[in-house]
Amino acid sequence: MSTLSKEKQRQVKKAIKDSIQKAERERKVLQEKASKEAESLWEKAKPADQAHPYLSKKKVSPFDLRQNRRDGKDVLLVPLRDLDGKLWSLQRIYPDGNKLFLKDGRTSGLMHTLGEPTPTRIIAEGFSTGASIHEATGHCVHIAFNCHNLKSVAESIRKAHPDTDLIIAADDDWKTEGNPGMTKATEAAMSYGAKLAIPSWLENQRNEKETDFNDLALSHGQAQVKTCINRATPPEKEEKSAEGLQASIKCLSKLNPPEYDLIRKEEAKKLGIRTSTLDKEVAKLRKKQATEDESFEIPIDPWPDAVNGEQLLDEIHRILSCHVVAKQEVLETATLWSAFTWFIDVVRVSPIAIITSPEKRCGKTNLSNVMRKFCLRPLSASNITSSALFRSIEKWNPTLLLDETDSFMKDKEDLRGLLNSGHTRDNAFIIRCTGDDHEPTRFNTFGAKLLAGIGDLPETVMDRGVILKLRRKLQGEHVERLRNTPAARFEEFRRKLKRFAEDHSKTIANANPVIPSSLNDREQDNWEPLLAIAEAVGGHWPETARHAAVELSQNGEEQSSNAIKLLSDIRQIFSKIENRAYLNSGAD
Repeated sequence: MSTLSKEKQRQVKKAIKDSIQKAERERKVLQEKASKEAESLWEKAKPADQAHPYLSKKKVSPFDLRQNRRDGKDVLLVPLRDLDGKLWSLQRIYPDGNKLFLKDGRTSGLMHTLGEPTPTRIIAEGFSTGASIHEATGHCVHIAFNCHNLKSVAESIRKAHPDTDLIIAADDDWKTEGNPGMTKATEAAMSYGAKLAIPSWLENQRNEKETDFNDLALSHGQAQVKTCINRATPPEKEEKSAEGLQASIKCLSKLNPPEYDLIRKEEAKKLGIRTSTLDKEVAKLRKKQATEDESFEIPIDPWPDAVNGEQLLDEIHRILSCHVVAKQEVLETATLWSAFTWFIDVVRVSPIAIITSPEKRCGKTNLSNVMRKFCLRPLSASNITSSALFRSIEKWNPTLLLDETDSFMKDKEDLRGLLNSGHTRDNAFIIRCTGDDHEPTRFNTFGAKLLAGIGDLPETVMDRGVILKLRRKLQGEHVERLRNTPAARFEEFRRKLKRFAEDHSKTIANANPVIPSSLNDREQDNWEPLLAIAEAVGGHWPETARHAAVELSQNGEEQSSNAIKLLSDIRQIFSKIENRAYLNSGAD
């Protein structure tokens, strides 16, 4: 393996640094532009109506919100300000509860404040949560808008008001893996000497979707909210067991070098070990991970600010349109499926993306390669065995992109069975005997999969996918070469997709999207996660996605198998036979 010279390494590091600085300058320019747009919209908007559907559903007062008309709907506007009062952006809240930030608007460290300053200040995630707390306690409440912003807001408040009694009101995302609400709230409280308040329900009186203080107020009343706030205490530092120590080192090993350098001394102190020891253990684990992962996954950092989902998907769709010739519905579905891979840990169904065409040179591999740039943990292959398939999923949980399926899937029933088993999370397991003792072992088969090939795949596989049919481009139709799009551009998309997924995983996990009734049961299952993402994104995407679902599902008509068609034909023949005598007559 060739090694870069020191001079070349210096040049590469400088190029990366210059690129980051340039991107930061451009981001600040866009944020200032968004700030001016926010000021204009805010000035023209009217005070929010108490009867707005969202406020009525949440049973909270508007607290200095405004509203305007957008997309034919009355939309609430929540201001995002810094401590000096400068308006940087707006959050739109639609009547159905969908929330979107202004395009390119800043969110980090910004807040919306409810009430006048009080000795006790509370930081909460969402508006309705903060409003419920303010109404129950009378304390000043700062809305941080999402759990990732809690720490930045806490830092701002603590610096400006060092002696304030600061409380972080956590969302208890008890049904979401990793409980991001509790995790981030605890982290913010520990970092800035704040207390932690946790919503608490009476035993057996909490449903799965209740997570925050607004849910608590609606089910148990404001008195219970006030009780929980009054019970706030500093979070306890966890005693580090050997397992906990290794888990912490594993998390640190996944940080990029600059991030690790910033916190290594502080983390070593927390863990009770020397910094040099931590450095050695992190380096050792990184080397091991690089060997195990075979370097197919490159760690990325989430985008620093909240992402406008509609704008993000529009941009991905535009990139796909530049590189691939296909129906708009195909490109729209490819966009949604690429975003879907980032939610694979929270969805119930994993539809297979099936890229197909009637002949070669229709762009199947090209579409797969472009989608690969946007997917989570992409792993491409032009052939795979059944054992390699389930072991890859078990080990890496990748997005599998399999090309040339028409050549290697023929007559491989075991491979088809594995693909079929990975469609629904509850059933996505197989049992295989492993080791010298042939110990029965359960393997997971649930994951995002893309298949590309000529013609149709077996019906049972096609039935579990969204079909992306391609054709040859016509004379006069042109596409851009994939290599002409800078790698840094795709890196930006992946960072934004990661941030969007982190901010909306809970929404997608609990989503119940509107699905066209013309789709059959299996098609509805396949499209459910894609439509959930479209509704979370908002704008034109919900309607766009539903239209694509109908168009790509043969207008929703049930497609009979060959056997059913044969039986139907036989039935028609027998319907013409009036009696047994006619049958025995030998008539043609």
